[in-house]
Amino acid sequence: MRLALLAAVVSLAFAGTASAGVTVYGPASATRVLVLVPGYGGGGGTFAQVAPVLVARVPNMQVWTVDRRGVALEDRTGFKTGDPATAYGYYLAQQPVGGRSFDANLTLKLPQAKSWGLAATLADLRRIVLRARAGGKRKVILGGHSFGAATTATYAAWDFNGRPGYADLSGIVLIDGGELGTFGTQTVGKVKADLGALATQPSPFDDQLGAGVPWLFGVFAQLAALSAQVAPEAPSTLAQSPLVPASLRPPGNPTNAQFLAYAAGDDGFDAGHCGLQNIASLLAGPDAVEWYFPTRLRIDLLGASSLRPDPVTRLLGLRLTHLHEIDVPVYAFATSAYPGTLAGARTLIAESHAPRSSSLLTQDPAMKHSDPLCTPYEKSRFLQTLVAWLKRI
Repeated sequence: MRLALLAAVVSLAFAGTASAGVTVYGPASATRVLVLVPGYGGGGGTFAQVAPVLVARVPNMQVWTVDRRGVALEDRTGFKTGDPATAYGYYLAQQPVGGRSFDANLTLKLPQAKSWGLAATLADLRRIVLRARAGGKRKVILGGHSFGAATTATYAAWDFNGRPGYADLSGIVLIDGGELGTFGTQTVGKVKADLGALATQPSPFDDQLGAGVPWLFGVFAQLAALSAQVAPEAPSTLAQSPLVPASLRPPGNPTNAQFLAYAAGDDGFDAGHCGLQNIASLLAGPDAVEWYFPTRLRIDLLGASSLRPDPVTRLLGLRLTHLHEIDVPVYAFATSAYPGTLAGARTLIAESHAPRSSSLLTQDPAMKHSDPLCTPYEKSRFLQTLVAWLKRI
């Protein structure tokens, strides 16, 4: 159960257009904080099932889950009704709710978001980390899932006007993601091409479904989950929508529950691990899926692979100068999706001063990419090993 205590205690405004926010779990008296950053296409709500388990099982621990600034752009009017049909009409048929209409072209009015790369993201995250530290009264462990793990690694190696990112941390948690080859490497030519494409594309945000609008991925995911919650056995309206990519559509005439299971499987969830109800509950949450993921952030995170100055990081202007100095313990967990997570973590430890004796690298090859976010503790090697590691350090 999400604790109301200190919810959204950190809300940081940026240029009047967006904000980065945090939801806090756990006791106000805790002197340790685990800050968790979501992955590609994920919001802070992706940790809504993980965070309560951690604060219940690890003494003296708070968990802060982070929303990137783009989450503040999301119009959740349709979903607040709790009715899938109303939400479908609001987002996909331009049907007003309470006198308000959905602005499908909002992102075309935000050209400044083309600069929302690693520098902006890490500046936002640093404000959150410093708030969590409370002037040194609390210790902060920074972690993330997928691209959130990559963000964590870059934070540790980043130079914040002369102060290294790792100096504010007491540990690093990499959940099926990271840098140092985890997601491959980039070339100067590829990065130049990506930057050129960003300069000419209408929206500053990734179009994850290739349908021409960035918000469609998030709306579909939450619609599928809400429909499976409210009417699991009813025929799926989404399955019949021409807007849904064929790869997400199961054959025949699926129910809402069948549609979610099929689509979620394509997105890295295994109902056999998580349970379909857990998947539906997670994705139906208000900030579990990020509608607007900055294209520049994706380019930067892939380009930051080396965590050091090189032709690609110089081209992107990434201040990655402290890899070899990192001296905090590392926890890394890999699934079948990104087994390179462990190789990247080993390289990080080998090329830094991270203590081997208090670091832990582990895996569950039976898990899919998103399973760590919703598998119950009793079945989750991820949660069991992370709890043990957090207690030990």
